[in-house]
Amino acid sequence: MYCKQCGKEIADGSQYCSYCGAGTGLTLKSRLLAGSLRLI
Repeated sequence: MYCKQCGKEIADGSQYCSYCGAGTGLTLKSRLLAGSLRLI
């Protein structure tokens, strides 16, 4: 996926851009559905 702020490619399911720090707008639910977050 790509950051909406700076346009750099970031990991799928990221909550923040690792380059500019902008939030991606992904919620906990969407991150769980994307498989980037697992509950133990």
